[in-house]
Amino acid sequence: MLLAGEAGWPRVVTAGRFLAPPGGYLPGLAREVTPAELAQAAVEEAGRSGRWTKIIGDFLGGAGEFVPNWPADVLAEAVARVHAVGGRVAVHAVGPDAVSAAVAAGVDSVEHGWAVTDALFAAMRARNVAWVPTLMPGGSQAACEFAAAMGFSPGTREWMRATLDAPAIL
Repeated sequence: MLLAGEAGWPRVVTAGRFLAPPGGYLPGLAREVTPAELAQAAVEEAGRSGRWTKIIGDFLGGAGEFVPNWPADVLAEAVARVHAVGGRVAVHAVGPDAVSAAVAAGVDSVEHGWAVTDALFAAMRARNVAWVPTLMPGGSQAACEFAAAMGFSPGTREWMRATLDAPAIL
């Protein structure tokens, strides 16, 4: 598909609906599936889109901290099934556990990835995994205000502020 239908514009590649477990993302913004349904749903969403599936890798747990949405083996099975039909997988992941699980599962891209460490960058480079960062240099105030309204814990908001305001490494 061409942006604006004219040659010379960038291509727009879409993913199907985001996939998250019940309660594992903002209400109404994702197709909610159980761990047992994830792999099949991921294949379906890849088929409905530009051959991409986007899986929500982590979200807030009860204590207001980021927790992985999926067991590592469930995520790996979904990635393998999408790859088997010629699709690709993007994982929305913020915290270190979800980023690590996504890279280990063989995803094609990590979206946001605030917790990407040097070791994870090395693993991503070795596996040809793209990083699609959300960078907000000096912009943590709005993100942290939103996080407070969503019930993020003070510790998580402090981590977000430090991460988002860190000097750019790019």
